[in-house]
Amino acid sequence: MRRMDDSPDVRAPRHSRSTLIGGLGLACGLVALGVSLLPSWTAPLYEQPAKPLPTRASEWIGQLRDYATGTTQPEGAAQQADAAPNPWRSPRLAVTSRLLAFAALACAAIAFVRREDARMVACTVALGAGGIAAYSLVTAVVVLLVALTAVALAVAARRA
Repeated sequence: MRRMDDSPDVRAPRHSRSTLIGGLGLACGLVALGVSLLPSWTAPLYEQPAKPLPTRASEWIGQLRDYATGTTQPEGAAQQADAAPNPWRSPRLAVTSRLLAFAALACAAIAFVRREDARMVACTVALGAGGIAAYSLVTAVVVLLVALTAVALAVAARRA
């Protein structure tokens, strides 16, 4: 019989395996998701406002008049000065985001094989797929289907 003053043996859960790879993948996934989503939030702040329709129409009519009178060269000879490029639309950000997302997925695969914490692996896969989804929804869906298949196979193997 148990006495009232006996307290249950409460210990902090011990992790027998390191979660270093899963943590690294989680960090890569977070950065990948941030880099892929940040431009869509901040780029509109840097976009030049569109000219009103009457202004654009008058410029177009002026260009037609100049072309008809021969005072300007046809199509592209005299290019207008382009606006400064938006730094948030750089292709380097897209490549960086994709590389980090694939690094997160690779870390998730290694962590899955090492049998690290399943929640860490699932979060890493989700963040990596989210980083890819900003650019290619089909690829992200395929990644998630592969991850779900791996989980289903692992559960089936554990029961057998």
